[in-house]
Amino acid sequence: MTCGLQVFDSAGNALLDTSDGVARLWGEYGVGAISRGSSRFTSVPGMAADGNWIAFQLSSQTGVYGVVQSNGFTVYSEYADVGSTSWIVVRKDGAIISSGFGFSAVNQNDGVQIDQDYVNYVKLASGQNVSSGTAFPSVVGAKIFAARPSIDGNTIWAANYGGSVIGIVTSAGTYDWVAYGPQTEISLPPSGYGLRVYRGDGSVAYDSNSSLLRPINNISVPTDGTSVNRALTAGPSGMRPYLSAYNIPMTQLVDVGGNNGLVLGPKITFNNNTSITANVGAIGSGPPVNAGPWMSDMQIQFFTDY
Repeated sequence: MTCGLQVFDSAGNALLDTSDGVARLWGEYGVGAISRGSSRFTSVPGMAADGNWIAFQLSSQTGVYGVVQSNGFTVYSEYADVGSTSWIVVRKDGAIISSGFGFSAVNQNDGVQIDQDYVNYVKLASGQNVSSGTAFPSVVGAKIFAARPSIDGNTIWAANYGGSVIGIVTSAGTYDWVAYGPQTEISLPPSGYGLRVYRGDGSVAYDSNSSLLRPINNISVPTDGTSVNRALTAGPSGMRPYLSAYNIPMTQLVDVGGNNGLVLGPKITFNNNTSITANVGAIGSGPPVNAGPWMSDMQIQFFTDY
């Protein structure tokens, strides 16, 4: 028997279907300062390296990267001392069990889709065909920025200033971006089509008119300079996914092979909507450099919205 929730817009398009697992914000975590060549583990009970959990940075600090592990995640810093950073953990398929009170919808896989405890970020703003190297705009309430090259077959990497990711550089010449933040940062229509679920305190837990953050891939990239091809999950209607901009760590190296101040970081080529090629190497016009061995392969995140 089919079970789960279906939500449609005014044109009859399904915004949510019975087979969908709806991503859910598990929590925000502060990670203390890390000295160069060290790491710090943060406990998240129940977290697992099974592809269903994602940890990514909110604070745009370059030089650090997070790796999902059993019952938590580890943040690494390779070549610099870094201060405290903020991270978010999201479970791709939502809650494991419901609280037992109020509204709750369970999908065909026995996963809770929406209930009164639902929490997630929503799309606050977006932009297309922004010139390469241009900084992200100021968006009130934004927690996460993500980006993609405007055209398939082009490479993307982070632009940084003063130790922070501020924008994106791409061989395409332009990039698209999207910003996500709390539901409370947007105005909801007073009436219309769709579904709205309230919490016990009267705040909105879920509104189908909002575009929810939807992690779709957490991809491991070797840090020894090896180039790898990885499959992507396309977004709705085959849409090209966005790359989490704050989790593509860049590291400023000093005197590596005689190249003072050489910057290393991941470079991701969007071959098409379902495939990327990635490697960690010299950013910009610098010569190829073997970055490792670093302490761990890094993980980069891709998402779209519902």
